[in-house]
Amino acid sequence: MVGNDAVIGRQSVRRGGWFAIVLFLCMQIGVPTPRLSALQALRSEATTRTDARIDSVPLISIGDNPDEPLYGVIAAVFHGDTLILAEQSTNTLRYYDRTTGELLRTVGGRGEGPGEYEGLGFMQSVGGRLYTYDFRAYRLTVMDMSGAVERTVGIVPGATYQFPNVRGIFPDGSILVSATLRDFENTARSPMVRRDTHILGRHDSMGNHVDSLGTYLGAEYLVEPYGRGGEAIPRWLVPFRRSNHAGVAGEGYYVLDNMDPVIQVFDRAGEFRHALEPDVGPVRVTREDVGRFRQADDLNREPPEFYPYYRSVHAVAGTLWVLHHERPQDVGYSWTVFSHEGEMVGSVTASEPLWVLAVDADIAVVARRDELGVETVELRRIVDRR
Repeated sequence: MVGNDAVIGRQSVRRGGWFAIVLFLCMQIGVPTPRLSALQALRSEATTRTDARIDSVPLISIGDNPDEPLYGVIAAVFHGDTLILAEQSTNTLRYYDRTTGELLRTVGGRGEGPGEYEGLGFMQSVGGRLYTYDFRAYRLTVMDMSGAVERTVGIVPGATYQFPNVRGIFPDGSILVSATLRDFENTARSPMVRRDTHILGRHDSMGNHVDSLGTYLGAEYLVEPYGRGGEAIPRWLVPFRRSNHAGVAGEGYYVLDNMDPVIQVFDRAGEFRHALEPDVGPVRVTREDVGRFRQADDLNREPPEFYPYYRSVHAVAGTLWVLHHERPQDVGYSWTVFSHEGEMVGSVTASEPLWVLAVDADIAVVARRDELGVETVELRRIVDRR
């Protein structure tokens, strides 16, 4: 494949083609139960591939009560009998009874004080602690599982380290950070597509920069001139948007290029470990898709020849779930599941668009939106695909 070059993990990696919209799946896998669930079977089968599906019938639904709506749920964590949701619209962590769906309490809120957020954009559970990140204040907050603040850590931006964003927490508490290199001097003179360069780095548990891990190109977005020397960034509606993404995978990290069939995994020092090759092949763009592209694109660009391979990948507690890129005619979603060591252990499907937020044994927490845009979080069972 031919295309852009991106330096990742201190290596020059040939990138190519068009890239798709990146979207985080935030997962948490719990302690095994005596009866093997379908998901646990995925992880235990060493020589045969096991397939599972997410059941279409919800066990519990949260957010369908007009008095307690949800909007912008970005992550979920199981903690015993409690389900913790991170909700971006209110900048809160919401604690629910996982058996009844009852809201127990909320933590945080909009503000600048300890445990408050100007822009909650990340939550992950590592080593019995909750890590959350405020992408506006550039502040990482470390809490116990009840939500009590233990400390806050600043991720300081600089002239060449703009808009730092936490991509994951390693088991030792060090932090994978991606920052933007944006050229503010050369603003758009006409409508154009832009891709910022992102610097990948590792910080220690106190936020100090430890190591640089290379650069990669971020997502495409549309830029238009505005005023005298300024530029506006409209909402992007063009299909087949190119994008890369990085995140923590156990002791290492991964880099996903949505138009590269191979996903690379590196250790914390940036040395290549192995490649993931999900069981998905290239799908050619149809004439109908070409028409959609040209109707949505005002820059008269040529549409891509093939669909992107993937939408996203996320790693927690020994597994990597790679979400395949769906086509307009596809009804549901599908994932390929890997161990952190790179072994393909199975696949999971859903009969509708679902965003997997958390998994504990055979119970998955999924987010969905109906045709009116109403967002709900549901607990659904993971079962054998039969």
